Amino acid sequence: MCDTCGTIYHLDPPLNKPFFCKSCKGTVFRVGVKRSLLCPQCGSNNVVSVLRKKELQLSRVKGLGSDFLDVSPFMMNVLNALSKIKARLLKLRRNGFLHHPDLEEAIINSYASFSSLKLKALSRVERIVSGLASSIINLFREWSPLKIKEIDAYLDQVSGAVEEYKGFVKDECQSIISKIREVSAVIDYLEFHHNFFERFKSILDLKDHERPVCVIPEVKYTGSDFLSSDKGEGLLFFTSERAIFIRREGLLKKMFKRQFSFPLNDVELLVKRGLRRAFILKTGKGKVCFTSSRHVIEKIESYFELAKNFKSLSLADDTLTKRLESMSVGLNDFKRKITSLMHSLLNPKKAESEHSQQVPSHLNIPFPPSLPPPRPSCSVIPPYRNENDRRKELLLLEKERFAVEQNLKKLEELWDKGEISLEDYFKLSRKFKGELYELNAKIQELTCRL
Repeated sequence: MCDTCGTIYHLDPPLNKPFFCKSCKGTVFRVGVKRSLLCPQCGSNNVVSVLRKKELQLSRVKGLGSDFLDVSPFMMNVLNALSKIKARLLKLRRNGFLHHPDLEEAIINSYASFSSLKLKALSRVERIVSGLASSIINLFREWSPLKIKEIDAYLDQVSGAVEEYKGFVKDECQSIISKIREVSAVIDYLEFHHNFFERFKSILDLKDHERPVCVIPEVKYTGSDFLSSDKGEGLLFFTSERAIFIRREGLLKKMFKRQFSFPLNDVELLVKRGLRRAFILKTGKGKVCFTSSRHVIEKIESYFELAKNFKSLSLADDTLTKRLESMSVGLNDFKRKITSLMHSLLNPKKAESEHSQQVPSHLNIPFPPSLPPPRPSCSVIPPYRNENDRRKELLLLEKERFAVEQNLKKLEELWDKGEISLEDYFKLSRKFKGELYELNAKIQELTCRL
């Protein structure tokens, strides 16, 4: 190394020093030896100390919590979309737009799908934590360099399971978002009509029991056989009770004025297609003719049918609307559960002591509906008068043992299906196994007496 500028030269052999430095032309050099850690088998310098390797493996385990929570942005996008679509629909319902009564059910189903997604995601996390991850922690308790390859193999399996978990959550979120977009398209249509009704609210002057239905903009009134009104362009509104035409007046400063309205019960619709596109509102007094674009002519019959049969085609019961309004789903419980699982994984003794110190009434863990409630603890065997009493008691104990074994079997099925949480599973499993042990001991004692 040049003593003046510090330029390093790697020489072989190291004693063949250069006469001068190529950078600064200096002639004073210092000789040093570079020491490298090499693998004794293959000679590679890609090595790491045993303690450093242990730290790296443990950091991968500790990083599982953040890996599990990487899906939170996708789930939060679903929640935001649900919140927005819910607020938009409730606003329309409050303003009398009761079209498409299936919208509430579609949004409620999306909420249910999201809640189901959280349970399925947590079930997958619990399986990873209680399976592969717990095996790694058990190896860490008696860690040695001989177990490095085994721990790495488990970590690779955990990484694969985590990636599969992330892909599952992303796909489910995308599926829910797709359903929300379908509902959003219908709400966009309703909001289009709602904006016109709000804009011309004072001109329309709807009655208290009259509901807005739809508006057909850019229609042209071409004449009538009983009205003396001048021809002109404007907007045709349909409500649950009337058909109202608002005419546009003025060139520079546009103004709107209600020209005429008819009771919808007395109106019939006639549509003319072809080159001369038009539609006619036929009343008891005569006909009123309009022309419009091809798109409107194709849709006018469905608009008119919706207005004429509004009561049968609209929301009659607001039960689902109130239920939707009260619905609320969050991610805090999801994050807390994952944090708790990782805490119990990394600190098993501390988590077990905290769990044992809790008062059962404070646990507030709902019992699975498909699993029968646990049987009370077995009582002490009472004294018997004769052998028949012992046989009857033995028969009862065997029946109880069979019931407990069935409960254990059902518990395992619920765990395999992911329908029960890890905390519930361990709690009930310990309880049932304790009861089974007591029953086996009593049955053995009674059998010896017979």
